[in-house]
Amino acid sequence: MGFGDYIMLTALAANASKDKKKISFYYLTSKRGKVQKKNYAKIEVLYNNPDVAEILIESRTRFFLRKLLRLIKGDNDYVYFPLRRFTQAYMSPLPGKKYKFILRNKHLHAVEAFCELINVKAYSVKPKVFLTQAEEDKVNVILQENNIAPKSYIIIETSVLLEKSTKQWSLEYWKKLILMLQRDYPDFKIIQISPGQEHFDKVIDLSGKTSFRESLHFVKNAAAVITTEGALMHSAAVYDTQCLVIIPKSMAPKVSAYSGQTRLFYDKTLDCAECGFFANCPNDNICMNGISPERAFEAFGKMLSKLTDKI
Repeated sequence: MGFGDYIMLTALAANASKDKKKISFYYLTSKRGKVQKKNYAKIEVLYNNPDVAEILIESRTRFFLRKLLRLIKGDNDYVYFPLRRFTQAYMSPLPGKKYKFILRNKHLHAVEAFCELINVKAYSVKPKVFLTQAEEDKVNVILQENNIAPKSYIIIETSVLLEKSTKQWSLEYWKKLILMLQRDYPDFKIIQISPGQEHFDKVIDLSGKTSFRESLHFVKNAAAVITTEGALMHSAAVYDTQCLVIIPKSMAPKVSAYSGQTRLFYDKTLDCAECGFFANCPNDNICMNGISPERAFEAFGKMLSKLTDKI
């Protein structure tokens, strides 16, 4: 469960609130400190959110006593959503297969699957994150220090956390795409905000300077984002920032689709489509390697023209 999944939970919270319900996110454990240390950066995506009633990290006994007390009091407005293995709403691990999943609810967006799990109406799949003024100010200072004006830059995310991920696009492809962007769009600066990426010539690396939450303000102020399927794609959806997403066919297309984003899939028929492999593709990542940098560049140009038309 990555940052993108937690961002989608904010859309679930918004739907629960609109459905006149109080959402309680819970993680049942006897090792509260360990869970907070391991998952804090992800869980904090839900902080400062008026749609979230509570986030509980507590023992099973305490949790069920809490529910029982509310039931006795007649407080029936709460809906409870687990922060443990919640992605099983749309995918389940295949026994004995590492990073191989059974894709469930292929016809639903993940947010819709989450809503279905707790019987909440899915009004919208759009996520919402509520930053503090201090978080926004910190990013504004970093942009000013690097002489970067709002809407004057493109964010790229060229790597994924999972080794041998089916979401990974070739490093050589990224290099070619970046060179084409620098050649044809010299007025835009290209920046990176996510740690662990390859460094590219004349690309500004701002990674590691902010928390994940704070980094969302970079996305808000960007002209566009180019990424593979993951957290930045969901972050762009929060702010309706133009986003080009390079996506494998290993997953169901609708699971993470957002209106207005440009999604680039391998454009030929594949017998192995929607295979459920999230890593260690047995077919040499054909569905990602089959998306050329030239095609991505063309798609970006079309997306950018739509943006300038609005301006």
